[in-house]
Amino acid sequence: MKQITKVTSALIVLHSLILVFVVTSILSNNEADWPMYWLILLPIDLPAFAISYITAPFLETSFANLAIQFPITSPLNDPLNFWYPAFTFGLLGTIQWLFLPKLIMCIYKWAKVRKANKSSNLTGANDAPPS
Repeated sequence: MKQITKVTSALIVLHSLILVFVVTSILSNNEADWPMYWLILLPIDLPAFAISYITAPFLETSFANLAIQFPITSPLNDPLNFWYPAFTFGLLGTIQWLFLPKLIMCIYKWAKVRKANKSSNLTGANDAPPS
């Protein structure tokens, strides 16, 4: 179990470093396509990305009202393209890496037990005398 904890800690630290890199890249560069920087996290945070992609249209109107009150002059003033992805990738993506090693171990143990039961059923059925 300590091995899973070490792997989980390493994955969370690696995910946090990548997240800090993305946020730093967004804030330090003056490019018009800065919202695309979040796609760097797509391969490693697919469930968080899916949640963000599915729920963003529902939040767009409320975030649009905020944009009218506070003009978007920097990424920090853009709730839909900066704060919402930062929340989903930062919090949900990190939580995903907290549970992923445990999930993989559970699936591995389940498959191992299933394989053992399957092989014991095959060998045990042939050894029994007919009644």
